[in-house]
Parts: sequence; structure tokens; C-alpha cells
Amino acid sequence: ASLGAGTCDIPDFMSGGVQFQALTDIAGQDVGGGAQLCSVANSQDESLVIFYSEVLAFSFFVDRGGMLPVPFSLLGARRYVSFISGETGVGPPFFNLCGKVDGSNWLNSDILQDVVHTSVSHTPVTIKASSFVAVASECSDCQRGKCTPEDEAN
Repeated sequence: ASLGAGTCDIPDFMSGGVQFQALTDIAGQDVGGGAQLCSVANSQDESLVIFYSEVLAFSFFVDRGGMLPVPFSLLGARRYVSFISGETGVGPPFFNLCGKVDGSNWLNSDILQDVVHTSVSHTPVTIKASSFVAVASECSDCQRGKCTPEDEAN
């Protein structure tokens, strides 16, 4: 499904798949929080970790089964699941589409192959030309009444 708005064929900023750019996860207080790392949620940002397997793997190393903290960056991370939509709604045609994994053909056959040659601690390395970056955010609706509407907008 597509909104058909003036996107100029530019992918949604959280869908990833743009070489030499970092996908940005507006992660709240941790990565994959709403979905608790093991399910999809009704919002794209809460489901991103399911689509980026390398990021999900890092959660196994978090102390006491916790969530990945923010900020978090993983250079070279790629989207292994084929499709993620930024569109959702309370009714048709976009009802609960964010975080949906297709039942078939779910593997990303167009995975990025571009690489970057750089060095880490004076050691030459080659990494894939994409990244996953998670930044902290706060529920603006949770702040209702704590500041003026003008301050909330800013």
C-alpha cells in the first residue's frame, strides 16, 4: 500500500536501504522497546530491530536480558527483511501495516552490497555502506499539560 504523496521515489527515512546513509531509529529510551525485541509493533520505529538482524543480535549481549540502550550505532548494518512500511492507520487501507512481515518472499533480495574501506585503530577494515543509528526520543503526548502547546511544538 502506498499513500501516493509526493515522495519522489525516495524511501521512507526509517526503511533504510539507501547506500552511504544511516537509518535513523527514533527509539524512545531503548531499541525495540514497544515490541520487546521479539515481535512486531504497530509502529515502524518499534519494529525496526526485527528487520535489521545484526542489530537484533546485539541484544543477546545486553546484561540481564535488557534492551539495547540509546544512543546506539552499528556501522554496516543492513535490512535483511524485504519490506517495511512507514504507513499505518486505524482503518483501511493502512490498518496495522507498520512492522508487518510478509508471509512469503520476506528475505531482502536487494540487500545493499556497497562497501566502504576505512580503518579502525589503524587497522584497515571493509564495512557495508549503511548503518543503523538509534536516538532517544520522548513521548510528546505523555508531556501533555506540562508545557504550553507552543513549547510542545518546539
